Amino acid sequence: MFSRITVYFVLLNCLLPVFSACRGIRPDGQTQNAISASSSIAAATDTTKFKYKMGSWRIPEVEPCALVGKAEAEALMGLLKAEPKSGGTAIDGTACTYVSQKPFVVTVGIISTVSFESRKFDSGNRLVSNIGDEAYITDSNAFEDVYLFARQEDAAVMINVAAGDWDEEKVERYRIAIALAQTALARLVLKTGENADNLLSTGLARGKI
Repeated sequence: MFSRITVYFVLLNCLLPVFSACRGIRPDGQTQNAISASSSIAAATDTTKFKYKMGSWRIPEVEPCALVGKAEAEALMGLLKAEPKSGGTAIDGTACTYVSQKPFVVTVGIISTVSFESRKFDSGNRLVSNIGDEAYITDSNAFEDVYLFARQEDAAVMINVAAGDWDEEKVERYRIAIALAQTALARLVLKTGENADNLLSTGLARGKI
């Protein structure tokens, strides 16, 4: 008869391939648990959870590179190859691009709330909690880039995170996108409010209001 140790050894060898295969496939829920505890991505793609809101084509007159500083970006994505540079994908608005040495290429864009609403019901979208009034991540493209859209009142941002294929489960891309969206949206709302106050003050001073 086989000893107990021999039986364990045989069973272990039989099960190791199964464990290895399972480890290579992480369900969406497990990937989400690896993301920052302050936010989570809803696995469900049921668009009935989304509620349409009125939007505006207005783009806030805010410099996009002022939404996330270089030091803030480096704390999330490592040292940058150069200073943040205006330009990049932002649908109908303006954007700032950050290129790290890891490599990560990140775009922080200011978009209209109409653009935010127009993409909300795309197939495969997932809700993201704890960012502004509403936020969602769109279905990935062939390059597995992460696109995160977030809105608070009359301000909206779009974060695009692209990385090398070494980040197969996109956990880092999700983490970076969520953190940048929280910072960029909060600062955009603040700066938009400051601009409105300045316009009001200027109008009062000139007797136009």
